[in-house]
Amino acid sequence: MNLTVDIGNTTIKLVVFDSSKVVIRYVIAHDDVFDMQALINTYSIKNSIVSTVTTSEFPWMSSLTKNTHCIRVNHSMRIPFTSSYSPFEQLGLDRVVGLSAAINMFPEEDVLVIDAGTCITYDLINAQSHHLGGSISPGLGMRYRAMHEFTDALPKLDFNSSSTFPPVNTQDAIHHGVLDGTCAEINAFIAQYTQNTPKFKVILTGGDANFLAERLKNGIFAHVDFLAYGLNSLLELNLIE
Repeated sequence: MNLTVDIGNTTIKLVVFDSSKVVIRYVIAHDDVFDMQALINTYSIKNSIVSTVTTSEFPWMSSLTKNTHCIRVNHSMRIPFTSSYSPFEQLGLDRVVGLSAAINMFPEEDVLVIDAGTCITYDLINAQSHHLGGSISPGLGMRYRAMHEFTDALPKLDFNSSSTFPPVNTQDAIHHGVLDGTCAEINAFIAQYTQNTPKFKVILTGGDANFLAERLKNGIFAHVDFLAYGLNSLLELNLIE
């Protein structure tokens, strides 16, 4: 059994794989108490892989490193694609995982990976497994927070949909500005990438993927375990002697 660990800015996603099949998944907060040893014992975890966007360490990491063959995602590991990104070491490791997932799930296809998390990243990889580049913009939470923190009057709001358009109050105006603005941005980026690559599959992943997918055009594929599949494929690739 393999275990993939995806440590984000706010949550940690753990997925157990039997070969390429998901067995069970957990989503925990950074400050949650988690019994990693029990998970390892229950599912006979032999190999694990960790991807993190933070420098934080967690108490359960010691069980993982001591009792499994544990690999940390890094820029020197084997990866299944080439890239035009320069320097490559500045390509976020979460983006490396997403591109690996695209190749694993959609080999020999052009794929645009949109990862909607703390930031929204866009990465295009072609059918020859070459990463052509990508973009970064603020995520939904960052947009809500910025309007509150950089003004004196605007409130801090949580995600919410509003059916009133045009908005007739400040809260609805913020919701429409954040949500409609983000969806318009995503559709605009897709159209821009289409100028050079006419046909590609669009994958939407990340913590806000399902929330956004309901508001975007058809043809965008949201996959809850997309990055976990990428991590599992990287783990298997780097276990090969």
